[in-house]
Amino acid sequence: MAEDPAPSSPRAGGYPPAPDRAALDEVFAGVARQLGKRKGGALLIARRAVESLAAGDRETAAEALRVVRDDPELGDSGVGKVVRLVAAVVDPAHARADTWITEGARELLRRYRDRWPEYSPVGVGPLLGAAARTAPGVFAELLATGEGGGRRDWPGPEAVRGLWCGVVRGHLEGALSALSDGDTERAGDLLDEADAALARVRPPDDAPASDQAIQLADFAARLRAHLAERLAGEAYGHLERDGEIHPWSAEAIRLWSAAAAGHHHHLAVAQHARAYELEAGARSGGDTFTAWREALRHWAAVHQDDAFWAELHRVLETATGAPVPRETVDAVRTRLPRDLLAPHLTLAARAQSADPRRAREHLALIVTSGFPEAEVDGARRAFAADAVRTAEEAVLRHEYDAASAALAPALDVDPANPYLLRVELIVLRHRTEQEWFAEGPTTRLSALVSRMDGIATRLGPQPGRHGRELLVELARFEFWQAMDLQAQHARAPHRLTLADRAAEAAARANALDPALRRTRKYGILDGLATGVLAQAARSAASLGLPEAEVRDRIRRAREAGAPDATACCALASALLDLDRRTGRPSEAGERELQLAWRLLMSARGADEAPRSESDRENRAEVTRLGGILWARFVTYALPVPQPVPPEWTPHGAG
Repeated sequence: MAEDPAPSSPRAGGYPPAPDRAALDEVFAGVARQLGKRKGGALLIARRAVESLAAGDRETAAEALRVVRDDPELGDSGVGKVVRLVAAVVDPAHARADTWITEGARELLRRYRDRWPEYSPVGVGPLLGAAARTAPGVFAELLATGEGGGRRDWPGPEAVRGLWCGVVRGHLEGALSALSDGDTERAGDLLDEADAALARVRPPDDAPASDQAIQLADFAARLRAHLAERLAGEAYGHLERDGEIHPWSAEAIRLWSAAAAGHHHHLAVAQHARAYELEAGARSGGDTFTAWREALRHWAAVHQDDAFWAELHRVLETATGAPVPRETVDAVRTRLPRDLLAPHLTLAARAQSADPRRAREHLALIVTSGFPEAEVDGARRAFAADAVRTAEEAVLRHEYDAASAALAPALDVDPANPYLLRVELIVLRHRTEQEWFAEGPTTRLSALVSRMDGIATRLGPQPGRHGRELLVELARFEFWQAMDLQAQHARAPHRLTLADRAAEAAARANALDPALRRTRKYGILDGLATGVLAQAARSAASLGLPEAEVRDRIRRAREAGAPDATACCALASALLDLDRRTGRPSEAGERELQLAWRLLMSARGADEAPRSESDRENRAEVTRLGGILWARFVTYALPVPQPVPPEWTPHGAG
């Protein structure tokens, strides 16, 4: 984009007018035909003034415009705004020049939107300059709608940055004036607007200190600090009522809130006092909990503010005239979260039976307080302690209904409390074990697992932050979820996603508690994923799924762990199905047949002395599949692996 031409006048925005004849015809002559003789005449005079200005004859242009610019007939009409726009550019020293240019800019935006630069009778520079000084909103709109036109007279990046700096300067001057007049609210608003404009001209990291944006930002920071001091002084004045000093007032809170950061302690004390007053009045509306939330938010900021505690230490030493151990201040800082959260535990416990909604609000205040997670966690543990103790005692007596009943009121108040949910998981896990060992996989088992899944969801994505005990219980839940999904897959072998989900749940159980598979009750965890994935491989093969998918499922099953006899049979069956599809095997197919042989031999060894009906079924399946496999080796004239179990051959010999 071309660099900006040299300014013709600082008041005109730094750009000489560049009238376009077609634009003049549109804006002046065309409009004149529609508006009647008087207004049309004014427009024609304005047009001639622009032409004189373009020719360098500023005096003639100014004289012509003086005749019509103040004509009351024009008023606030579009014609009047355009005429005054031209008049302001011709006479930039006029007291209302910027106002006229800005009004004209608004009219062009209203009529032409993003095509306004094409129809500006005085170019773009005067409009951008005046708007930057007097109407930042109009300035931003002019930039946003007009910068893509590629005009020769459009300002370059540095010139636009300079205009934004002008916007900032105007806001800061206004803020300074407002402070001088005692209008702190307007000063704060203007400083906010200055900050928003400064964000558009942020200097590069290597900018010199003389950069105007840096200087403006420094000045803005000084004004902010002065405003904060002024607001703090005003706020203290509003704490006195009826000759007494009170800890809070609505106006003091408003003033401290409007000040820059650094008044967290004032706001914490004021909001805390306000909340206690509302609570003592048994106010159940939103104001009470809004005050509590604000108080805790500011207390959390105080707790995190190293500068505050360093200053407190200094003030204590000054007040006592003697050294104060830093540990004294550190101890207060450490205890602060517990001291501030403890009343909410008391209030929640008090309201738990009579007003559960109010109790929930107080627990929510603890959770969202902003204090360190360990402090929040400790408060929730304290809230759950009595219910947990009662429920755990009931579990030891196998009174699971009583355990759930002991947890219910506290869970109603804090539904995601990890300490309550851990015990509820224990209750459901015991029920699940009872159901499994008494009835096996049933719909009741699925319902129990589903309830455990709901608890796991309420715990969120990082349960480990609540301690190892919870992870141990979640591992047992994942085990039972895997068992339930495996049972569902056994009833519907074509639903392969059930097998996949079962394997994923088993893997999560192992990850959450690596010691789980070494326990007597959960020792089958190691073979769980292998077994269900092996069954899924056999199902995939029998369903005629692509060979690549079947082989992938076989691979995943073998990688999951050592297969038991049932899994060995399932994998061998899948391999035989692949061989049936291909006819005489390739070298890779021959290796798959040898793998099937090894799997069946492993299963045969495992069930050499069948002890149960399941073992006998496996032994019969090994014999059936072994016979098929032996016949394949013979048919393909492949070397038969040795030794050959006699029951695999028709004549009982290898």
